[in-house]
Amino acid sequence: MVRPAKITELSLRDYFFILKKRREIIIFVAIIVISFAAFFTFIMKPDPIYEATSQVKIEKVTDFTGLFVEALSYSPADTFETQTIVVKSADVLEHVAKGLALIPASTSSEEIIKEKKYSAILQRLRNSIDAKREGNTNIINIKATSPAAEDAKRLANLVAEKYKEVSTISRNKRVFEARKFIEEQLQSIEANLNEKEGRLKSLREQYSVINLSQEETNLLRRFTDLEIEFNNNLKKLQETEYTIEQVKKGKALLDKTGARIFVEEGPGILLSHRAKYADLTIKRQEFLIDYRPEHPLIKDIDEKIEIVKNEFLNELGNRKRFLENKVQVISKELSSLKARISRLPEKALDLARMEREVKMNEDLYSTLKSKHQEVQIKEAEKIEEVSIVQYASTPPLPINAPDYFRSILIGVLFGTLLGLLTAIIAESLDTSIASTDEIERILEVPVLGVIPHIDEKTVMEKFKKLGIKYDRENINLYRRLFCHFVPDAFESEAYRALRTNILTLPDARAILVTSPATTEGKTMTITNLAIVLGQIGKRVLIVDADLRASTIHNIFGIKREPGLSDIILGNSSIEDTIRNIVDLMVGDIHIGDIIRNPGLDNIYILPSGTKVSTPSEVLGSPSVKEIINKAKEQFDIILLDTPPLLPIADAPILSEKVDGVLLVYQAGRMPSMTLRRAKSNLDSVNAKIFGALINNLKKKLSPDYYKESYAYYKKGYPPK
Repeated sequence: MVRPAKITELSLRDYFFILKKRREIIIFVAIIVISFAAFFTFIMKPDPIYEATSQVKIEKVTDFTGLFVEALSYSPADTFETQTIVVKSADVLEHVAKGLALIPASTSSEEIIKEKKYSAILQRLRNSIDAKREGNTNIINIKATSPAAEDAKRLANLVAEKYKEVSTISRNKRVFEARKFIEEQLQSIEANLNEKEGRLKSLREQYSVINLSQEETNLLRRFTDLEIEFNNNLKKLQETEYTIEQVKKGKALLDKTGARIFVEEGPGILLSHRAKYADLTIKRQEFLIDYRPEHPLIKDIDEKIEIVKNEFLNELGNRKRFLENKVQVISKELSSLKARISRLPEKALDLARMEREVKMNEDLYSTLKSKHQEVQIKEAEKIEEVSIVQYASTPPLPINAPDYFRSILIGVLFGTLLGLLTAIIAESLDTSIASTDEIERILEVPVLGVIPHIDEKTVMEKFKKLGIKYDRENINLYRRLFCHFVPDAFESEAYRALRTNILTLPDARAILVTSPATTEGKTMTITNLAIVLGQIGKRVLIVDADLRASTIHNIFGIKREPGLSDIILGNSSIEDTIRNIVDLMVGDIHIGDIIRNPGLDNIYILPSGTKVSTPSEVLGSPSVKEIINKAKEQFDIILLDTPPLLPIADAPILSEKVDGVLLVYQAGRMPSMTLRRAKSNLDSVNAKIFGALINNLKKKLSPDYYKESYAYYKKGYPPK
């Protein structure tokens, strides 16, 4: 009865050896995933985008001594955050677009706002520019992006230059305009002064000497002073009226440069309205880049501007009424003085009037001359709140360059995880057996031995160390005689363990060695088992019962005929057919290799013999049993090499004629169902199974076999 499978939980050590066993799968899957990640990153890399950075420094000018005593105080609109917006304002972008020849230089601001293509150009430039303050400093970083490195550098530098230019023009606009105005006034007043001085000279020559009393002199001086005051207040009144007219027309509040409203003197509330206006104007310019004038956001700002405009007009109206009252009072006083002066001599009045006009023109000329010098100084200084700290350089690499290192790292991570998952799935689907417990449960017989994997590389290394000559053609044959050439190897100890278990079996003299399928190592097992038996003095007969694909004669370098088939058919006797060491010496194996180590002198070989057309019928002959019984009289152990169980029926036929069967199973190669079918074939003929041999066991398949003691044997030391 088949024992039920024993369910055991896997330990961490079991998982570790599963990973070692399937490491090729893990590595292969990981390499595939890593390669795919690198390839995907390469083919999906975006178009390169380069980024260049220029830096500008902003230094606020907090005083403006000069023309008409304009106070430029710091306002909430003059923050660095506002300046980062100004960098991308419509005015700066307009200058940049014209500098890049994207917009004709002659195009006006109104045309740019109306034309969609120009607005799209400004929007594209704005999307390519970013301005941020550098920490808590007064430095602003201007970053420009472009598909070309040189274009990014040029754009960043051009934005910095145009931002500086616009800022300088905005801050010095009043100075430029005042200089022009003063120069025009100086020319007019100078001409008028020359004329008045000429007439005064003529009057003095004409009227010779005219004496006035002190009271008359004071009256004329008072009249002159009032007349000067009247003219000054009248001028202020005219300027206020002009300003009101301009504000009502909207010109003063819609200046695209964002210049502050100029007020010669007045209450501080006018400056407050000016600051509010500047803030709203900047916002309006910014929104005009993205929206048309009829957009709700623009309309909302226009409404706020209208409120500021009305408040400003209200203050200007109050100032106008104040000046009108003052002019009216002075005008009345002048009229009174004129009546008194009219009673003075006509010549004295003409002379006093001319002197008064000359003095007024001299004072005005002197004042304008002084202001003109101040304006020239300010114009030479130029108020520059913005200076370029660092020009952008050509960026060496794009900012969106594919990160191959990160892609490969992700590929390694996911590849390893997928490889582990694949390994676990492969292990769960693998029905092959590498555990002695599982084999014993299926066959219901003990495992008599476990033979480690012996590859050609291991054999060549050991042969080279021992000085054994070999070539590629015979290395595989020599590998099947491994225990003869390298008897002290730890792999040879596995065959000695098998030998011990075989010798303890009762009535185990004629043993049939077979396997479920081909190439599982049954022939190599027979040859090496025979060698270790011969090394302890046992007389061993190797019978090559594989009449279809015999290899025993090739391994020992002897002829195939005559052999077993010839004895069964009566063409030869067993005494004339069995080969011994003498036959080996005259065969293909070098005599030095034969006598290198003892053991081969106790081995006798019965080759397969002449090929027959019906091997199964020949092996089923009753004479086979007689041959085996007769061989028992001469030899201690008889080992029969047969074809595999499943594809060919020869082994079950012969199993009835021997003492028992040694079933060779290559670890991890065939599924468990194959082993069950092989046992079923033997059970069907009532064959006795001595036990099983796990062959060609690799370390990764079963950690139970490779204990510390074998490591010591491999190094040449005895176990603890």
